[in-house]
Amino acid sequence: HQRLNPEDQELKSQMQMETQEMEGILKGVEEEKKKLRKQRENIKEHEKKLLESKKKIANQRKELANSIEKLYEVEKGINDKFKDLEKLKNHTLDMKIQGVDAVKKLKMFEDGMVES
Repeated sequence: HQRLNPEDQELKSQMQMETQEMEGILKGVEEEKKKLRKQRENIKEHEKKLLESKKKIANQRKELANSIEKLYEVEKGINDKFKDLEKLKNHTLDMKIQGVDAVKKLKMFEDGMVES
């Protein structure tokens, strides 16, 4: 065996410390890479959920628009029915007035017949 002189031993010791320091730094870098990968995966998952939520909201908006359109159609139908009812009411009133007039004319005719 060759004995290392003190300078060589000091150099070897310094190199070992630097190697350990580098290994520590590399280990830290690897851990950071793992953390970044995990964060990237979390971001991708979050973006995926966000996109799904946006699609869901778009579908809900479309359904809401369709529902509103149907409500307008129902409202129009109801308004048409009320117009029809108003016409029927007016027609019924006209018939009633005509009936009253007919009864008056009949009464006048009967009164005329009785007097003759």
